[in-house]
Amino acid sequence: MGRLKLGAAIMTTGWTDTSSNPSWASMRDVALSAEQVGFDTLWVADELLTESKDWEEPAGWWECVAVMAAMAEATDSVALGTWVLSALHRSPGLTVKVAETIDEISGGRFIFGLGAGHSARQGEAFGFPSDKVIGRYEEALE
Repeated sequence: MGRLKLGAAIMTTGWTDTSSNPSWASMRDVALSAEQVGFDTLWVADELLTESKDWEEPAGWWECVAVMAAMAEATDSVALGTWVLSALHRSPGLTVKVAETIDEISGGRFIFGLGAGHSARQGEAFGFPSDKVIGRYEEALE
């Protein structure tokens, strides 16, 4: 039997319940601590906003690609993954460049995750058409 793989989500619900993002310094501390105690992977979500039941005051997220690149530079051994890059709000060509760049910065530790993205209020809040989710995902996969 193989070794148990341990992963941690860097932007967790606990951090976003306060309607604010954690500071880069606190995210870096979590990443370095997770690496030090033996976690195998760190994951960052590509979310535009956090969903709340009442949606009165949606909370934003830091941009996933920028956070991934910073974590790639700050850490030495832990694998880094996108949970997941959104095909709805990223062009396929730019997504490939992003993945290639983060993989280079991380020394090959990047785990590429791709998803369709959110079509509901998150996408609409940033002007992404909710009727294009599947088509954009198919285009990205091609």
